[in-house]
Amino acid sequence: MSNSLSLFDPAEQPETHRAFVPRFPIFYPFPTVKASLFRRTINGITCTYSGADGENVPYTQTDRIWLEAITTQAVKQKPHDLEHINSNDTVIELGRVSAALRQAGISREGKRIEAARYSILRIHRLNVDIKGTSHNNVYRRLLGDSFRIGEGKFVLTWASRAADDDAQPELPGMNCIRLSKGFCLSIWKGGAIPVVHEHYISLHGPRQQDVYLWLSLRLFNLQEPADIERDSLLEQFHGHVVNPARRRILWSEFKHDLYYIKSTYYNQADIKLTDTGIRLLPSPPLIEPNDRRAGHIPFIR
Repeated sequence: MSNSLSLFDPAEQPETHRAFVPRFPIFYPFPTVKASLFRRTINGITCTYSGADGENVPYTQTDRIWLEAITTQAVKQKPHDLEHINSNDTVIELGRVSAALRQAGISREGKRIEAARYSILRIHRLNVDIKGTSHNNVYRRLLGDSFRIGEGKFVLTWASRAADDDAQPELPGMNCIRLSKGFCLSIWKGGAIPVVHEHYISLHGPRQQDVYLWLSLRLFNLQEPADIERDSLLEQFHGHVVNPARRRILWSEFKHDLYYIKSTYYNQADIKLTDTGIRLLPSPPLIEPNDRRAGHIPFIR
């Protein structure tokens, strides 16, 4: 049996599928427009995303879906001994890209193979750098983490003819990517949050995906009411916005996304509007740790 893992397991086909997303893009969402360097600062901690050789960082809805699928399978592959990781433990086999798109539910118009290829490359070649400072009366300390999502080998093959299908038998080999040890350790040591795959792929755009992830994370272990300022939320999801009219529009869009997610996917989320922002109250998590939906996305090679 190979130590590498398949992105989707044909033997596991529950009605809904538990998936995982890394913590860092939940706290520091990716951009929604093209950028080769992107930085967010939240609560004094700065996260910088950069692409290799000036390439764009992940920014599309499809980028986020591929990161979810790859992270889910990396979580599934977690070895018992994190001190002695085999090089094959971090290889993910992607199968045929067209089949992966269909089985992941993102093969509708606009989600073509070439776009999927670029999404996978943007994820594989993404550099993540997180740093912040802490201090007291005795010392100041700089804290951080830095890693690239992928490293070393990757193989992506698709048909050269003008067709949105790469299932032709003459295509050589198996598509695969290798994940870095730094990225894998970041999620294997508690840095991945469970979500429902079907929810995640059906949301309307990358910003709504980001709000869905944030709400799922905040309510996952919330023990007491939390008041969150409007300015803090706008800063997290939109960056620093000075124009008052623009801020009102963005706040209206955020509230729309929040209540759409609550009414459509997360009815048990207890959310209240306040004069200065929102209040989150302890709620049942979106997915319990031992939920029977803890399957993985089916895939036909």
